[in-house]
Amino acid sequence: VQAVALSDDGKKFVSIEAGLDPILWNAETGKRVQTFVGKQSKIRSFDASTDGNTLAIGSDNYALLWDLKVGKPVQLW
Repeated sequence: VQAVALSDDGKKFVSIEAGLDPILWNAETGKRVQTFVGKQSKIRSFDASTDGNTLAIGSDNYALLWDLKVGKPVQLW
């Protein structure tokens, strides 16, 4: 695992391994909730919003915001 971001409420976290797509986990059960499939570019950074509803992902070629409640991207740059 390269990095982990924990939600403020401690109920979920996101992990990334070797620049691959980030994975959302349920911290209480340890089960995978969702994999955030990007545009096949190495992920360089990511962070969750303080309310735990949005995930920001930065790669070599783009920046992306994911809505964690609905599990879909909301903005791509």
